[in-house]
Amino acid sequence: MKKPPETIDEALALVRRFIAQTTDAPPTDGEIARALSRYFVLNEIRGHVVLEREETRRTRKDGEGVP
Repeated sequence: MKKPPETIDEALALVRRFIAQTTDAPPTDGEIARALSRYFVLNEIRGHVVLEREETRRTRKDGEGVP
């Protein structure tokens, strides 16, 4: 698997490619905006951010990645 996107622009490009490949038509800006605004998507993003923050804190607490 490729490295995950690091920027919003890279993530949106990934979304555009995925939708185009799976539906045979590129998404519009409005379609992406409406999809990203749905409660389910917002909640999934929130959950991912919280999990990533917890993992980062745990890693720092355990001393991993500290020279």
